[in-house]
Parts: sequence; structure tokens; C-alpha cells
Amino acid sequence: MSSSVITQSHCPYIYSPLREDAQEIRLLTLLPGRASSDIRLCLDPVPFTDDAVPEFEALSYTWGSPDNPVNIFVGASGFHTLPVTQNLAEALPYLRYEDKPRILWIDAICVNQQDTEERSSQVARMADIYSKAKIVVVWLGPESHDSPRAIEAMQWIDSNIAVDRKRPAWHSRSDEKHWIDEREELRLEKEDYEALYNFFSRPWFSRLWIWQEVRLASSSPVVVCGNRLLHWTSIGATAFLLQTPKRRRFILEPDTEAKFELCILRINMMSENESRHPFLTLLIQTQLCLCTDPRDRIFALLSLLKGSHKDISIQPDYSKNVSEVYQHAMLQLITHDKQLDFLIMVDFHEDTAYLPSWVPDWSVRPLVQQQLEREEVQACYDIYAKTHYYGNGILGVTGVTIGVIEDLEVFELQEGATDMDIVHSLKRILTGTEFLLPFTADAKGLTTLWLVLSSCYFSERFHPPRFNATCRGLKESLRFISCLLESTFDERGFSWNERRVFNLFAHKCLGRAIFITRDGHLGMAPKAAQPGDIVTVLLGCPSAMILRPTKDNRFCVVGEALCHGFMDGEALLGPLPDGIESVRQWNEELHRDSWTCIDRSTGRLFPDPRLSGLPRGSENDEIEEFQQSKRSEALVPVPSRGNDEEEWESVSSDESEDYGLWHHDGPRLTYGALLERGVDLQEFLLI
Repeated sequence: MSSSVITQSHCPYIYSPLREDAQEIRLLTLLPGRASSDIRLCLDPVPFTDDAVPEFEALSYTWGSPDNPVNIFVGASGFHTLPVTQNLAEALPYLRYEDKPRILWIDAICVNQQDTEERSSQVARMADIYSKAKIVVVWLGPESHDSPRAIEAMQWIDSNIAVDRKRPAWHSRSDEKHWIDEREELRLEKEDYEALYNFFSRPWFSRLWIWQEVRLASSSPVVVCGNRLLHWTSIGATAFLLQTPKRRRFILEPDTEAKFELCILRINMMSENESRHPFLTLLIQTQLCLCTDPRDRIFALLSLLKGSHKDISIQPDYSKNVSEVYQHAMLQLITHDKQLDFLIMVDFHEDTAYLPSWVPDWSVRPLVQQQLEREEVQACYDIYAKTHYYGNGILGVTGVTIGVIEDLEVFELQEGATDMDIVHSLKRILTGTEFLLPFTADAKGLTTLWLVLSSCYFSERFHPPRFNATCRGLKESLRFISCLLESTFDERGFSWNERRVFNLFAHKCLGRAIFITRDGHLGMAPKAAQPGDIVTVLLGCPSAMILRPTKDNRFCVVGEALCHGFMDGEALLGPLPDGIESVRQWNEELHRDSWTCIDRSTGRLFPDPRLSGLPRGSENDEIEEFQQSKRSEALVPVPSRGNDEEEWESVSSDESEDYGLWHHDGPRLTYGALLERGVDLQEFLLI
């Protein structure tokens, strides 16, 4: 349904300026009317302060295409008009009451989008607007043939379980035990799953701005689909329950099932209202979300930052171009965190020439959509970066060179590749690439191959071992890759577990190449890598990075890499003793994994032995001062005091939002300490 075309003479509505001294916002009053009548609304500036919060509802919706806008009337009478997108014009008749006015805040109408200064100022206030609105109303669009079925299924699930996302956990609202049994499938029909998939695939769920609009709402948003309503809690409870694979019946087509799982993952990440994720995690989680203005890749996430990240000196400023916004954001984050972890989002291609190579281009869809070493590999401990910005787009970073690429082979995989596409691509490379043939000849070589292809993702990498649909035991994984090399797969004979492993390969290998260095180390790199590129480990960056030498001893960042033999800090600390391995141990108190070491012969856990002899605390006054400025809470392993039991010491202070800064005894690993250990550190000038 859309408003009728205005045929009488009319003139464009002219916004009156907002008074900054009164902290004004505009609210619209949607005037009552029948479904077929033209849309009329009034726009009024109102003070909006902590002491004066007007009562209104805030709309969350999809802007849609700006083409062929529809005019609506502004004013209780007269013919002043304002153009809005067709999506919004379609929504307004559904949102309008027949018998009374409705007060709303809608960004496209309440903010003068042609006034850059006002737009910047009002975007900076959106966190307050959505958090203080009486209700956040989500408009998903008109009903479809199966949306009522999806809504009924979600309301049924929500009426039977209650979700606690802080733990995270759920409990049953009914006496039926199957609701809390993770081994039992949900009692849904194929048509229910199809309806839910179609519902979750609506354009609204892929928008970037909805993350803050949902997370910041003071109460569960009301979701409107045509003339039907449901609460966001019903959507959240359904996605939470469906994220456990055993609860779902895999009766959809494999490609649809993979997309359905992505929808579920996106809703669950979006629903983490108490999220303490740092900026990098938010950028990774939202990298496939859509927004009209590429500068909003940064601006739309600022209100979701927690802890010390709230103090980052980035403000919405639409007078800056995209390049200025991205470069400023990177410099502020590097300065604030003393980390280079944002480099893992660099996606090298020719169209990024307008940016320095060390600044990710968040405006384009990434070629590589899953980071390699984010969780399972620690090429560099969380050592603070040593950087210097020289101006003119030149950033000096410090690290070590661990290899030079000798040869590489690109995985020719496309998005949406079938299982057979993945099998053929892997088999072609593993059996037809000359430098890989020695690695397929024996068990040790196959192990190396698997660790590289899976980014070291196997059950024994965790303590206790983690077994799920994609995380398999090392022996089972080696049998799988042997079968891949030796057997002829029949697509009809793929087991569900095999399909999951194929999916893991596709995510890890899409947009990448497998390489070998001049000294024989195997690794994974972006497909843009070339022979002669160097493999580095940079202080403050969790992943190995591929750099391309240019003239004048400068370098371009090609992207994130993984290199066998340098997955556990070997570039900075040397190899672990024989029989000792790094594992990620689950910490129940912090609800996250942290790194420790295990003796495979005894099963004993203990701190990294390569750090023995280092004094506790920092050896550098500047780093010590920076540490004290951070407020974190973490469990840090300390050396054993004469017994075999591991001990943990709590490092705590005012706020617990700043976490993840410590791997092992990371604070003891400073630039000076590494030089004393003889590490060959050098400065790389990135352009």
C-alpha cells in the first residue's frame, strides 16, 4: 500500500533549523486517516535533554532505493510536500491510526538530510533517541504468503522458553522437558523452517543501523509485518534456540540451510544487548550488513562501544569524505588501543588506491569474509604495537620477517559454491600443485596441510576438547583429508558432518591462496598475494601479515596470513618445547577462552614456559603508564610455586568491559624485553 500521488499544485517543505543550545530534535506527528487517504504529518522541534524527554516512538526500517520517491504532505493543511522513499511511503499507512495522532521519530524525515552539519549532530544523538524512546517500532514490510506462519512459530517458541543472554542460557516456561533438552529437535515442520527462512531473509535484517536501534531499545522492540505484530523477544528466542544444530531438522536445501544459519547467527549477534565486544569485533560482525553511506560503517557503531572504547575520539562528521573518515578512525584506534589488530580487515585490491594500504576499505564487500587467526592462532601475543605516524599516509610499524613467498596457488571458489565445487577445488590444488605434493605423502605432511587449511581449528586445540559440527578431532580430520585426496566423492553420499567440514573449508579458503615460503613453510594468504611478498609478524597484530615491498624501502599491506611454524608466537619467543602445545582453555567466569599450555604426555596445564624468568609487570615506563590507564578484568596465569597445580591470579579494576588484552603474561612482553631476548625487530614503513 502506498500513499496516493499528489496531483494538486504543491511546494517543497523547507526545514526550520534546530536550536543547538536547546538540544532540540524534531518529532513528527502522524495525523490520523483512513488507509486510502493521503499521508499528512506535522514536524515540530522539541527540546530533548536528560531532564526533558518527550514521549515518542522511534522507527527502525529499511530506507530502500532513493529512486522514484513519493511525496507526502507536511502540515495539517496546505500543500507543502516532502519526498520519502517508497519503502517509507509504504510503511506510513500501516503505522497511522485511524482515530488519533501518533508521535514518531523517523530519521529520514526528522533529520534534514541535506544539511551536513545537522545530520552529523543528529546522528551523534541517535543512541539517546533510541534508548529513550517509549517504544522502538520495527517495520519489516507487508505480509507475505507465509509470514503469518513464521510469526506463529516464533510466538509459540517464545511462549515456551525464556532466554538469558548474559549467561547465555535458557529455561522452559512449560512442563515439557523437550524444550531444555539440546539433543531434541524442535517440533517444527518443513513449512515452518521455510517460513522462518523467508522471514529472516527480509531486507531489514541485513541493515547496519538496526544493530544500535535494536540493542539500545529500553524495552523489547515491537515488530510490525503488515497488520501483524510480535515482540523482538520472540525473534530472539527463536534464533537463540535454532543456533544449536541438533535442534534443527536439516530438511532445507544445503545452500538454503547455509544461508539460514547465517541469518540465525546475525540475529543472535545483533541481540547481544550486554555485548562488551571491542570495535574490531563489531566491524567484523557487521561487515556484510548494508548501509547507504559508506561513512556509516564507522558512525553507526559508535553508540555500541563499551568501556574505554567509548572514549575513542571519533565523532560523526559528514563533512569529511570516506577516505578521511576511515583513515582518522584507524589512527584513533591505533593510538587508543596500541594494537594493530584492525589490519586483519585489510582486503587488497586495485580499487583501494584512494586509501593508504594499511586502512581497511569498509565501503566494499570483502573478498575474504572470515578472518584466519582471530581465535585459534596467536602469531603475536597481545603485545602493544610500536608505531609512528609520519603523515601523508605513511605509518611506521614494528615487527619481524618470517618468510618470503616462493610460490602460491589460488583457491578458485565463488560465494555459494556447492559441496562438489569445494571438493573439486581442494582436490585440484592438493593433487596438482607441485609444491604441495610432499605434504600429501605422509602423516606429518597431512597434519601440516590440515592445520593450514582449517586455521588450526580442531578439537584438541581447546581444553577441554571442543566437539561440534565443524570442530573435529585431529585424527578424524586427517582421515577426512586422506579420503578427500584418494576417493571419488558422490554428492548424494555426503554426510551431514562432511557438508559441515566442506562449509568450513569454503569459509577459510574463499578469496585466498595457499603458499610456500622460500624456506619451506606452508601458509594461507589473500589471493592478491604474489611471489616475492614477505610474511611478517607485527607487534600488536594477532595475525601474520603479508607485505609487498615497494620502492624506497616501503611496503603495501596485502592482507592477513597464516604460516605454519609461526602459529604460537614462535616468531617472537622461539618454538615451544617438545610435547608442549598451546591450547585455549574455557574460563567460566569470563565466558571466554584464554591461552595456556598443556603437556600432552601428562595433561597438565601451565603458563607458557618460554616466558619463565621475565619479571612480573612492565619493563617500560610508557607501557606501564598505558597499562594503568586501562581498566580490565582478566585471569592471568602465574608461575607455579613449587607444585604441579596451575594457579590463576585475578587482575581487576573499575570496569570489566576492556578485556582480551592479555594472552599468557602479555604485559611482560614489551619492545625492550624482545630486544633483550635478541628478537630481530625492524620498522616497516606502510604506505
